[in-house]
Amino acid sequence: MSAWFVFALIGVAMIRYRYPGSGTVVGILLGRMLETQSILTHQISGGSLERPAAMVLMAIISLSLLSTRRCAQVEKAVVLP
Repeated sequence: MSAWFVFALIGVAMIRYRYPGSGTVVGILLGRMLETQSILTHQISGGSLERPAAMVLMAIISLSLLSTRRCAQVEKAVVLP
């Protein structure tokens, strides 16, 4: 019963702050896969990010996270009608 309450609160917050539901589902599905593969890659490489492909992927992930945060800050600054 408490799980339903938690999901209801998350749903209300998503509606209130106009957060897209489809993006949440895709993020949950792909995020889990990305985490699993990142851990596996880290273990196989012995914790080294010396290879160019690994550095490029980490840079893309970092820029993606930073740009998402920046977009959220810009949206807060813009007054919606």
